[in-house]
Amino acid sequence: MDFGIWDDSIQEHPEQKKRFASALTSKVIPISVDKTSQTGVFNGSGKKPYNTSLSDCTCMDFTRRHLPCKHIYRLAVELGLIDTSAFGVAKGAYGTDDRTLKDRIKAYINTLGEGDAHILADYFYEFRNRYDHKLMRKDKVPGVVLSCEVFEDSGNLALKLTKLKKPELIELFVDTDLKVKQLSKPELIDLAMTTSGIDFSTVSDLVVDLQAKEMYKPVLNALHLYVHKLYPRGIDYDFLF
Repeated sequence: MDFGIWDDSIQEHPEQKKRFASALTSKVIPISVDKTSQTGVFNGSGKKPYNTSLSDCTCMDFTRRHLPCKHIYRLAVELGLIDTSAFGVAKGAYGTDDRTLKDRIKAYINTLGEGDAHILADYFYEFRNRYDHKLMRKDKVPGVVLSCEVFEDSGNLALKLTKLKKPELIELFVDTDLKVKQLSKPELIDLAMTTSGIDFSTVSDLVVDLQAKEMYKPVLNALHLYVHKLYPRGIDYDFLF
């Protein structure tokens, strides 16, 4: 059961086996998991959730023992780093019922400062009432929005190419023999979409076609209202709902 900084010699201790068994139950279903950073957020015993990585957790058990807690084990399970085929694992880490979704994002909002929370509230409102998607330069999108699991990139490459500047489009062809500097921007986009061997990996670093995930759309208004009740701005927002 090697993962992160932990090896099998630790896992054989009876107390660790107890924590691993607890990690597989429904009580330790994570609020969210970021597979890129290999981190997770779990419900805490108080108002604040626990922030967990493969080597650290803010729960009291890890703070006291500095050994894998049930949250670290569950994170490793969710990341596929522990083979649980011989065990029963309570599912639901990514449940789609409205209450689960709202609770998950509320827990995330509770970790934010007032400014970031209100930025999210504005995006919740806009994507519920104004936009199906919004094409944006990535450096213009607040980090708190990019890190919120409510939103995702549609992956519409053809659309995202329209947001690139002409020099950026030309850069896509640096490893080809094509002469492209005299082409117009629409011509460059058409050529890029029909030419094999083009490396589009940088496009998503520059542009995002932002949209709210379909499963979150029914709860966006409730999340917007939650922020304004948590951090009132002196305006009655109940009329929106």
